[in-house]
Amino acid sequence: MKLNKRIASQDEHGRIANIIKWCKRHNQTINGFPYGDDLVGSDGIHLELLVPQGTSPEKCTDALVQGYSERDVVTHAVIECPADWFNA
Repeated sequence: MKLNKRIASQDEHGRIANIIKWCKRHNQTINGFPYGDDLVGSDGIHLELLVPQGTSPEKCTDALVQGYSERDVVTHAVIECPADWFNA
């Protein structure tokens, strides 16, 4: 499975921080990582897995496999974020 990994830009900080806070408040994670999802049509969702920078590819893959098995995922992205974004 291709990870589609990228590094979050500072411009995304507010949006991503809100997703992380929501996931913590509602105890919603995929394999321990917060995530965002957007409906992309009747086929399913686009999954954004939010991981701290330096997370191993294996952990990302495990989380994506769990996400695909639990949700109707059509596309995904793994977004590496600075560790302090997870501590807000």
